[in-house]
This record gives sequence, structure tokens and C-alpha cells, in this order.
Amino acid sequence: VLALVLVVPLVVRELPWMAITHRRVTSRLQKMLSGLVILTFILSPTLTATLFQAFSCEDVPDADTGTGERRFLHRDFTIDCDSAEHAQHEVLAAVAIAIFSVGVPLLYGFLLFARRHNLSSPDVQHLHFFSADYRPEHWYWELVECARKLVLIGFALMFGQQGSLLQVFASMMLLVVFV
Repeated sequence: VLALVLVVPLVVRELPWMAITHRRVTSRLQKMLSGLVILTFILSPTLTATLFQAFSCEDVPDADTGTGERRFLHRDFTIDCDSAEHAQHEVLAAVAIAIFSVGVPLLYGFLLFARRHNLSSPDVQHLHFFSADYRPEHWYWELVECARKLVLIGFALMFGQQGSLLQVFASMMLLVVFV
């Protein structure tokens, strides 16, 4: 009882300072989350394109036998796409695409959906980056844009050799579908 009598006045006296400190911590956390969201958003297209390039192989006539073709990675013709090592890299790239290229936008979607009714409040400042340019009823639109980028990047690499007319045409048709 004596400890409570001595401690309670000290705690009560410190409550206003604790509230200020809590606000500072919350403000710093909001700024860090905002920075993290913006950083992942900016890095996403470049990282996604790099990950999808693990699947971009080209058929090259086999110089050793003179018959048939071998598949080599478009970015580095020293890497045989039919090798066991490259198969492991493809698995790793697929997992990274699932986690980062698909998972991060899904996380954004989950966070936005959970707070869609109060996106203008200061406690969800880290999500303003996604919703500030849209009307409140269109809170999800930046997610549509993320999906469009993901599909365009992945889709483009699946058609023809990189830079081929077929790839350009397929990308243009996909853009027309999105518009």
C-alpha cells in the first residue's frame, strides 16, 4: 500500500509527458511507414522486371552439334536455361515474385480495405500515398494500377524475344485492354 501511495503520484505527474512521448513515437512510426510504403512502391516495377527476366530465355542454334537449339538467358548468354542451376534460380525468382511483386500489393490492399472508411484520418497517414489522389469511394484504384504494372511487365516478357515486334504488339494490345 505504501508503494502505491508513493508510486501513483509519480505516475500521475508523468502522464502528460508520456502522452507527448507517445505522440512523438507515433508520429515517427507514421513517417517510417510512409517512407517504407513509398520505397516499396518505387522499387516494385524495377524489381518485378528483374525477377521476370529469370524466365526470359532465347533459343539459339546449338553450335556444338549443328542441329537443334539450346535455350540461353536473354540477359546473359553464358547461362543455359535448361540447366539444373537455372531451374533453381527460376524457382527462387517465382517465390520472390509471389512474395514481393504480388504479396506487397496484396498487403497494400488489405491495409487499404481495412481502413477504407477513414483514410483521411491522421493515424493512417502512411496510406495517404495510395488514396490521396482519388475520391474516397475509389480508395482501391492505386491497387488496380499496381496490378496493371505487374501484368504488363510479366506479360511482355512472355511474348517473343525481348525487344521483338511481337512483344511490342502484345504489350500495346494489353494496354488497350486496360484503357
